Amino acid sequence: VFKTPNGNYEVSDVYLSGNVRTKLREAQDALEAGDADMEHNIQELKKVIPKNVPYFKIEAKLGAPWVGLDEYKGFVAHLLGVNSEEGIEVTNIGGSYKVSFGNRSLNSRAEATTKWGVSSYNFDKMLTAAFNNTAIKITYKDEDGKSVVDEEESKKANDKVDQIRGEFPNWLWKDSSRKIKLDNNYNEMMNAVATPHYDGSVLEFPGMALQRGDSPFSLRQHQANAIWRGIAKEPRRGLSREV
Repeated sequence: VFKTPNGNYEVSDVYLSGNVRTKLREAQDALEAGDADMEHNIQELKKVIPKNVPYFKIEAKLGAPWVGLDEYKGFVAHLLGVNSEEGIEVTNIGGSYKVSFGNRSLNSRAEATTKWGVSSYNFDKMLTAAFNNTAIKITYKDEDGKSVVDEEESKKANDKVDQIRGEFPNWLWKDSSRKIKLDNNYNEMMNAVATPHYDGSVLEFPGMALQRGDSPFSLRQHQANAIWRGIAKEPRRGLSREV
């Protein structure tokens, strides 16, 4: 049983699972605040922290949540071939990204209309589609005033988006300090969960015909583990099995 930083108690099966990186930080903060009981928590949590994934094994996709908005602004500046991020805005509201240029002349740069973009579609809108993994449809008005999809220009724009996505990991890992920071970000956000292991060996079943053991009519270990799981963490969980 572990005492938690907020003064409650949890069995090891529960406390040493879930987001253990967050739990470790909370325990370290509580130890600094004077709770000596956290020393044991810290020692045990460190044993179950998932092994860090090195940067070269991380799939860096444009729009990944572990990459900060500042890094994304830097990437946009890189695509535009400018040294300053002034006039570049990247926001994320509810998981949806938006790229906008306060300086509208950025859409007219050669990098935005030729190298990474097309002249028929604003580059900030193209980047927004790239970040959100949405297809671009470029339309025009026909002689009857109806909106028609320009298949050729749309394909060109989406091909450019693919090139931008391909450039992103190359740029991301190129800078040493950025590499260290984002490798840490990834592991803190995406590699923080330890799987619980429920051990029903602690249980006794007085008065029950089936007991733990090796006989054909005894409870199997996985059955005892399932019972303990229900007691420790999920009392309302239904347990089913193929027969």
